Amino acid sequence: MQTYKRYTMFFLIILLFISQGCKNKNNQETVSPMLYQQNDSISDALNFIEVPEEKMETYLTTVQNNGELASGDILKFANKYFSLRTSKNSERYISMLSDKTKEIIDDDNKNGSLFYHINRIKNGTFLNSENEYKYFAVSSIITNELQNSLKRDNFTQMPTHRIIFYYFNEPRDMLMVSSVYMVKEQDSYKIVTETMSKDEAEKLIQTEKKNLTQEYGIISYQEISDDKTGSMKHIFSIAVKPDDTVNNTFEIVKLTELISEQENSDIAPEITEKVLTDSKLFEKYKDKQLNFKFIIEYKEPESNTSSSGKSLSSWIYSISIASYDESSTMYYIGQNIQDIKVNKDGDFLDSDLELMSFESQKDGKKYKNRILLRKTPVENITE
Repeated sequence: MQTYKRYTMFFLIILLFISQGCKNKNNQETVSPMLYQQNDSISDALNFIEVPEEKMETYLTTVQNNGELASGDILKFANKYFSLRTSKNSERYISMLSDKTKEIIDDDNKNGSLFYHINRIKNGTFLNSENEYKYFAVSSIITNELQNSLKRDNFTQMPTHRIIFYYFNEPRDMLMVSSVYMVKEQDSYKIVTETMSKDEAEKLIQTEKKNLTQEYGIISYQEISDDKTGSMKHIFSIAVKPDDTVNNTFEIVKLTELISEQENSDIAPEITEKVLTDSKLFEKYKDKQLNFKFIIEYKEPESNTSSSGKSLSSWIYSISIASYDESSTMYYIGQNIQDIKVNKDGDFLDSDLELMSFESQKDGKKYKNRILLRKTPVENITE
């Protein structure tokens, strides 16, 4: 009898150990040590993801303007979403979709965003799961201003909440973001996605694969929105190979042309072609690889008066090379901004590397504006 009791006790201990192990395993699926779990301060969260001290103040303001640290049910949802990095469980992702989003699963004209996310979950690249980055999550209620800007993305239904996952990419020396948009259904949060065709999503996947091996040109691109100011920062990380810096000079220029009529006579010369960043800034990198960031801050156009006395609109731009930073203002004609096109990857095409283009209108006339990095062979430069 004593022997029977000892064996019974032994098996009970084993069962308790196994059940505890399963519980821990399940907890690891929903609470990751790579995702910040506190809601004390954004400064501590930035320290958790190892943001350099010299960048703390800038990033602190950016994050604060986009919400507060996720907590409660939002944090639980963030953990569940974050667990998809390692579980590769696409069925779980589908279970987290809103009812209206589930309706487009079989519609190849609208399910491209779902196809894109599910593809990344299955191949282990969802939320950069191939890298050991630390994250924190910030949540916010979607404001009326943000809803207006989201209309162009054609969501399955207008989101009411947003979670932004932040991490610091040390090789690129920048704060990176990934957002998920949600609605609340029956006291639980559900994911809503943009609608795009499956063909568009496949092109996006191929572009990302190309970017993984991209060494020169636009090596990365990022958008950061600021809900309070209504602005959107377009951040280009650019690398120019040493072979190009040897015999060329570089400058960033903004070009404007009238596209609704044949004549450009009403455009002042300083608007037709404006040098934003002088070539002297790049000269010290001759014979070396040139790495820098160029940032365009888009927001509702502001009216200004140029040196020619004409009323113009403006955006802020800045460039960052090593420890040097410079900001200024670019001017263009009109306030009705349309057809913004951003190049998120690519290298020089002949002498130009185009970063962005957009159209503007004023007094019934339409203008095209282009921002590009231009290289000029040294022998073609005249004093």
